[in-house]
Amino acid sequence: MIKLTLAVSRRADWSRKDWLTHYAERHGPLAAGLKLFGSHTVKYVQNYAQDLDSSHELDKYLAKADGVSELWFRDVEALKSAYADPGYMSLLRPDELSFCDLNSIVGGIGREYTIVPEPADDSDRKWVHKSRSRLLIYRKAVSGRSDESLQKLWLESADTIAGDSSFRRYATAYVQTHIQNDESPLPSSCPYGVIDEVWFQSNADAIAWWTASREAESIQKLEQRATSAEETLICLVRSHSVFESA
Repeated sequence: MIKLTLAVSRRADWSRKDWLTHYAERHGPLAAGLKLFGSHTVKYVQNYAQDLDSSHELDKYLAKADGVSELWFRDVEALKSAYADPGYMSLLRPDELSFCDLNSIVGGIGREYTIVPEPADDSDRKWVHKSRSRLLIYRKAVSGRSDESLQKLWLESADTIAGDSSFRRYATAYVQTHIQNDESPLPSSCPYGVIDEVWFQSNADAIAWWTASREAESIQKLEQRATSAEETLICLVRSHSVFESA
């Protein structure tokens, strides 16, 4: 299984409100309604960017993206087939061009590693406790370290992040996505080696975790050893599943 992650911004002639409305209420259902495109796509999730007070320390890392699309495929061939679908070319592609700045996209093909799964809840109140907020943390390898080296070290050190007291207090799930530029049919490569995806029940918990993790010596040492901290890019988002195959 592979995942395509695309952080995208709106065209200059669109407001944030109108863009998010179109993304959620027009573009998502349009994709879900294309049977052939959907037959190649295992799952499609939209993530809606959240704003922060510019005085918050996290704000300096926030990407300019208005949304992040995540699409899962069985393999690269299935991805290629989905985007060669006549329905995509005649309907979805023109729609993307109408409201997205495609030159702004930060995206890549990745492989997921679930470090801490979201807790299972079969109760009648499961939607009350469901994680709704996420931090997508795009990490670039420090100078002299390859993406493969970063990915290996980050996976080996996952327990350092998930084992910190701040994670146990605020976070609900943790997934690493390792970008595979050598497998990507995209016209450009992704400059980030790892995308950390940390789940929370609220934006407030996400912000509290990020703030507390800045004080965790073990996490700071790991970031300094492996990543170019000043080039870290973060999206604070609210997630919505558009469709998922049975």
